[in-house]
Amino acid sequence: MQKTVENDTLAAVVLCAGKGTRMNDDSKNKVCFECAGVPVIRRILANMRLGGVRRFVIVVGHRAESVMECLADEPGVVYAYQKEQKGTGHAARCGLRALADLGDAGRALVVMGDKIVAPRVIAGMAAKSAEVEAVWGVQPVSANWGGGRVVVSEGRPFGVVEWADVGYQSLAGRPREEWPSVLAGMRLNEKKAAKVLARAESRPPEGEVRLDGRIFSAAELREVPYANAALYCFDVRAALAALDTCRADNAQGELYLTDTLEYFAARRQAVIFEVPSAEDMLTFSTKEELRAISHFFTD
Repeated sequence: MQKTVENDTLAAVVLCAGKGTRMNDDSKNKVCFECAGVPVIRRILANMRLGGVRRFVIVVGHRAESVMECLADEPGVVYAYQKEQKGTGHAARCGLRALADLGDAGRALVVMGDKIVAPRVIAGMAAKSAEVEAVWGVQPVSANWGGGRVVVSEGRPFGVVEWADVGYQSLAGRPREEWPSVLAGMRLNEKKAAKVLARAESRPPEGEVRLDGRIFSAAELREVPYANAALYCFDVRAALAALDTCRADNAQGELYLTDTLEYFAARRQAVIFEVPSAEDMLTFSTKEELRAISHFFTD
């Protein structure tokens, strides 16, 4: 039996407002579907309690009532309502603002509602958060090929570059007839590749990106070993300040939580935490994937 880690200052913001369209079942929020007989959201909270979390802000939106019903008897839970889906940064800000309004300005994990994270990862990130304002969860790219690349150099993170953007920059200096094969070699799916090609046609790529004052070439970005795990531990007030610097000036008009890494990097207030194995963070987007991870709780 796993021992609970005592940590009175650790809270968690769990993002559960999304529609979960890939579940192909709108009868309830995706976090309410069962994993080995238990709703996913309850498994998420159980692991977090073992990792030391004492207060939870659940960010709800789509099918909010089903989430609240699942957690009706869970202690230490409050809710923040995200009326419109305006990106992960907007959702996180809803939850972090609720914590601040409750007078909880310590440390908070921010995790997506489709990830069951092992207690040792929660405890490990919390321990690292005593040193800096932001702990950034990462995975080896082999475990999350399509994830945004967390660019690290000289022992510190600089920022996050989406894999599709790496593909876009990789087209620089290449003949147009080679573009489709370049993107295919990077394993971009057809939908993302089409968007990248359209973007490159209208605005030729430069072949590099600037992060925290340093230029990284497309070749360097392709060799980045870390993918973003969408798992974070922040100082609450510092995270809200970082989100205030972000802008929703992208094609989707959304606020991205990943954009805050450059803010923390510039302040030398960010470190990475590598999730030890795929089993330490079980992720699902479909019912089939949910069934696939269920065996971890039954075997």
